[in-house]
Amino acid sequence: MVPATIFGSVLHSWLEWLFREMKQNPTKSFGTLEASLTYYQRQIERKKGLLSTTTYERYLQQGKALVQAYYIQNIQIWNKKVDIELNIQKVTIEGVPVSGIIDKVEYDENGNPTIIDYKSGAIDEKKLAVIKPGQAGGDYRRQLWFYKLLFEGYSANGPKVKAGKIAYLQANAEGQFPQRTIEF
Repeated sequence: MVPATIFGSVLHSWLEWLFREMKQNPTKSFGTLEASLTYYQRQIERKKGLLSTTTYERYLQQGKALVQAYYIQNIQIWNKKVDIELNIQKVTIEGVPVSGIIDKVEYDENGNPTIIDYKSGAIDEKKLAVIKPGQAGGDYRRQLWFYKLLFEGYSANGPKVKAGKIAYLQANAEGQFPQRTIEF
């Protein structure tokens, strides 16, 4: 496994844990920052044998700083009406059986879903390029379209997905964690 993939996997694991804990909490409140940092550290320690010592130390420190900053930036605004790591199996789209795992689905006050896909790499606007006739468009845009089709096939009688978001887990130059919304 590539070190960057391991790092991204641990960050995804932390977010999944954080939201699952919130959903199981009778008051629907998120755990503390300290609990998040402890969880992240334990998860990266589990991967230590797959990383060089230098890479492990870098991801330990970088990840703890990222978890802290991401938590602080988002804790007051995170939507609590969510499905986390939604595992959808064998949905048929135009005769083709497909499966996938959606990082997060957020629901607004009317129950309308928005697909969220976390990205732990650097921001790359080309991956969000619009799909045009004869052009494939950006990888992230196509991925969100696939998740839209997957979710709507899974929830055939449910509400339609009108938007998807790419939520970056790397801060930009201003120290913010940007999100890019794609309207369908």
